[in-house]
Amino acid sequence: MIRIAMAAVLMVLPISEAAVAMPPTPTVAQLLDICLSSTVSEAAAKGSALGWGRMRDQETAAWRTSFLAYNGGSVDVIGWRRGENEGAGLLSFWIAKGANSHRACSYSLAGPSALLDALTEHLGTPDTLDKSGSGATAYWKEGAMEVSFSQFGSSTGVNIAHSD
Repeated sequence: MIRIAMAAVLMVLPISEAAVAMPPTPTVAQLLDICLSSTVSEAAAKGSALGWGRMRDQETAAWRTSFLAYNGGSVDVIGWRRGENEGAGLLSFWIAKGANSHRACSYSLAGPSALLDALTEHLGTPDTLDKSGSGATAYWKEGAMEVSFSQFGSSTGVNIAHSD
């Protein structure tokens, strides 16, 4: 009887895993669309379309405090988490006011990524590209937009900034 009950439970597990599958990673076009938003509320609407969980203010408080200490002025920030595991993907967008006013976002994930190829396909050949055995960095500048990519080991990240 216990074996039958266990078999029934084990048969249900794959179904419930499929029901809570992680949302997909964003495309480069989606990243740029969010990152080039003019306001935090515009970024919030576009970011919500990813289906990721919105980060609570407590989750961005330490970053915000450090940023203010470094940059001065004020900053409005919003962020999303793709899953419970930090390496699944984090995306944040902010607008800084003050001496170094700008709009920017940061996207990071763990594991192998085809992000460099996707960025190159979308933005063209990087202005600078450095590949080594342990990683790669790339940089693009298009008008007021700057895109920085880095991948080292299993960590991948891209920062997109727009000076106002």
